[in-house]
Amino acid sequence: TFVKLSENNMYIKKDYDDSQFTSVTEEVDQFKARHPYSKYVNELDYMQADSYFKSKKYTEAIFSYEDYIRKNPSAPNLFEAYYRIAKSYDKQSSEDVDRDQANTKKAVEKYKQYLELYPKTQYADEGKERLVVLNKRVVESMMFVANFYFEKEMYGAALSRYLDIINRYKDYPEFINLSKK
Repeated sequence: TFVKLSENNMYIKKDYDDSQFTSVTEEVDQFKARHPYSKYVNELDYMQADSYFKSKKYTEAIFSYEDYIRKNPSAPNLFEAYYRIAKSYDKQSSEDVDRDQANTKKAVEKYKQYLELYPKTQYADEGKERLVVLNKRVVESMMFVANFYFEKEMYGAALSRYLDIINRYKDYPEFINLSKK
């Protein structure tokens, strides 16, 4: 359970349980405006971040989870907040290698951070799997650009990208083989 609110404020928990996530985010904001020093604020912050995540508002979820982590550095559910930040960037990343991979790279960074901090939690295996998939996507995107330069006979630009792949992803032999073709 998240919050054991007074009877007047049980509607927030009920809406969360009923998957009314838009209502939850609005109600949490209203509650915090009326009761900024309430003992429930930290739990409600997490519930709000979780509601953004579950309603696929990933940018808001990232901001809310990061705020929650900053305010609650010893909370027992921090591992979930870190994981959901990584997952939010992952969900926003493009699967098309000819598109910007900024969110993919950010997801890789956040999954690595999560796995460094929480290597034995329930999401660790999935985090490791996602790292392989996302790193492959980044390499394929880099290959797409390198191949473009190669086809345009801009060999210096192509070579620097091929070498970058080899140097950055030496722990992934299957990626290096892609760049040697």
